[in-house]
Amino acid sequence: MNQNYHRFHFHYEPDKTRIITKHINPKRTQRLANKIMKSRGISTKARCILQKQFEEKKKIRKTQRSTEKRLAQELRYQKRITKHYKKHRGH
Repeated sequence: MNQNYHRFHFHYEPDKTRIITKHINPKRTQRLANKIMKSRGISTKARCILQKQFEEKKKIRKTQRSTEKRLAQELRYQKRITKHYKKHRGH
């Protein structure tokens, strides 16, 4: 103790980052608590994996729908163009 006396600090130094607590309306705190409880997330690993698989399938379906939609639009455009050329062809 006598040898390492300079290492000991006997006075309390408060932290510079003081936490400021502000009064929050009780109804607001209740709403925030309910929001946090609802957004807890998935509890088990199996459910988590199922959720990830669902999200992946959802992305795949979305890309498939967008490509099908684009192809259908292209087909409609081609039909319209061929109809236009047939009208102006003459007898």
